[in-house]
Amino acid sequence: MNVNWPNDPTVQTVLAQESSSLRDSVSKRLYETKEGLASSGAWGHVFGSEGRQQGAKGTSSLSRNSQGFILGSDILNDDLSLGLFGGYRKTSVSQGSASADLGTYNMGIYGAKRYDALSVRLGASFAWHDVETKRKIYYKDRVSSPKADYHANSAQVFSELAYDVKLDQINIEPYLGLSYTRLDVAKISEEKELFSLSGKREAKDIYAGTLGARINYSIQYTDNLSVNFQTGAGLKHTFSDLSSNTDMSFRSHGNDFSVAGLPLKRNVVQLNAKVALQTKGGLSVGLDYQAEKASGMRDQSVSAYGSWEF
Repeated sequence: MNVNWPNDPTVQTVLAQESSSLRDSVSKRLYETKEGLASSGAWGHVFGSEGRQQGAKGTSSLSRNSQGFILGSDILNDDLSLGLFGGYRKTSVSQGSASADLGTYNMGIYGAKRYDALSVRLGASFAWHDVETKRKIYYKDRVSSPKADYHANSAQVFSELAYDVKLDQINIEPYLGLSYTRLDVAKISEEKELFSLSGKREAKDIYAGTLGARINYSIQYTDNLSVNFQTGAGLKHTFSDLSSNTDMSFRSHGNDFSVAGLPLKRNVVQLNAKVALQTKGGLSVGLDYQAEKASGMRDQSVSAYGSWEF
């Protein structure tokens, strides 16, 4: 018999990893409005990403693909910036003979205050996650396909302290970011099939910090058009427990056991590159590439970005 354990514990890891991309989008938006690289007003981007993580300790390797968008609006008054944002993300996860489809709705607020060269940035968001999982079990001459449909939610608060260094046309901004994420996953109950499982409600607290720097180089192409080249690098460190486990039991009898998923990574290197065009009329468009790399894990995304002053 090949039971093929569910990937519900790994889903928790994926949801936690995806929360960091939302923080990065908001932090970069605040950076760009502060530097005049984008006008305050409406902004948004559409993105696609893919990632892989090697299996560990009997847990299968993971591959995932995501698509989504984020829309926001903000105001800038002297050295104070305030804004709102929301978005949607759809993710497909494959792990061995198990798979999952995740739909995430986000909404949040953010703000920043500048004190000469020093900037303080804050944000908070809440997300609703719809999760659908399925797997295949091979037993003698039978194939069972248990499925589950459940919900989760996550809340996070994040902050960033940054210092601005200007060198002619080059701007360098070292920064330190801190974040706290709370993930709550509802009870799991697979549809009644051979070897179907039920799982207890799970909660996870994640504390992380990022140390990095952003660099921007601007060229005034014409009187009405400027071109901005951005790059950045950072190291994200997770302080909390990395493991991902779910207490489960067979629906046919109630003896509990723990199923382990792929863990979070302790240290992740983040790389970013972006090119953007900005007009004096307040329109800005660009392409953004971001990559994350850790031992046995890689993730990359490409997004099209736009903002408009109104």
